[in-house]
Amino acid sequence: MASDDEPAGDLSEGESVTTSPNNGAQDFTPLIAEVLYAPIPFPGSDGRTHLVYELKTTNFTSGRVTIEGLEIVDADTGEAVHVLDAEEVAGRLQPAGSRESVDSLEPAMTALVFLHVTVDEPSDVPDRLTHRLSVRAEAAPPDQQRLTETIGETKVDRRDVITVGPPLRGSNYVAADSCCDAVRHTQAALPINGQIWLA
Repeated sequence: MASDDEPAGDLSEGESVTTSPNNGAQDFTPLIAEVLYAPIPFPGSDGRTHLVYELKTTNFTSGRVTIEGLEIVDADTGEAVHVLDAEEVAGRLQPAGSRESVDSLEPAMTALVFLHVTVDEPSDVPDRLTHRLSVRAEAAPPDQQRLTETIGETKVDRRDVITVGPPLRGSNYVAADSCCDAVRHTQAALPINGQIWLA
């Protein structure tokens, strides 16, 4: 869709449309999204800085929507800090109330995308993040089924984090499934007191 003072251009078959809901135009965005909890940078045992958070997405159309690519972008510079292809997104896309991942969102489906970003230095962490999604929307007009949305902007939470040590003394202690891409713990989304809470 174009704004009142900017006519829409003609698109050839298969050409993508780029949308950004904050540019003043009224853009068609089949997926809507928000970050549930602002990511908090923390140092990992690998010496890198990690951000682990969730992007809540909803298919607001009557047809299937597939995320064919997702870029986590520095909102101030426009540069991608992390890129996921369709297969990587599918492995992190979990419908509300389910523990199994899916490769697309059915009509009216809400799903979480579990995200994990690492950077070399704490100074490399942007102040604000946004998400550039390349999507295929079956319910859109034929010449607009592939488009790019920029959605889900969030500030980065710079609060100090608590350093947690092992609960036991001695050797041979292993902390397993405690962070980041550990499916069973960090992807345990629970509905509590009318909100989604995550480990």
